[in-house]
Amino acid sequence: MDNGKKRKTYFTDREIRTLIEIYAEHKNSQTAKFNNTMTNKHKLAAWKSITGAINDLGDGGIRTVEECRKKWKDLLSGAKKDASILKNPPTGGGPAPKTSPYSKIIIAIFGEDSPTFTGLNGIDSSEPQPQHLKRLTQTCQLSTVVSH
Repeated sequence: MDNGKKRKTYFTDREIRTLIEIYAEHKNSQTAKFNNTMTNKHKLAAWKSITGAINDLGDGGIRTVEECRKKWKDLLSGAKKDASILKNPPTGGGPAPKTSPYSKIIIAIFGEDSPTFTGLNGIDSSEPQPQHLKRLTQTCQLSTVVSH
């Protein structure tokens, strides 16, 4: 059943720490909104730099930009979960919940009060926002007028 496709090795501790370290250096370009000076090309160049640094280690074979971005996304997702656990620990006794050693570093990069981990204050994303309601109402009124 070997179709010739080999699975890549897991990211090593050194690769993950390098990814986090180099991402921190490029954080501003990665989290900036698009404008005249910040384009997708700049973000891609930063990811190529991060990937190059990881590949220079020679630990896990050749990594692609997509693999490094995916790994970062997974690390950030884990850090968000861990930040939530640290902020609101479970009650009822038992052992303390385990968190990733990388999560604390990632949380420190953004800051524990960053919207990355806390969401935006005053906005409940589970409820429609006023501008969405207004558009929805206008659309419903328009469709009612058109159908009559």
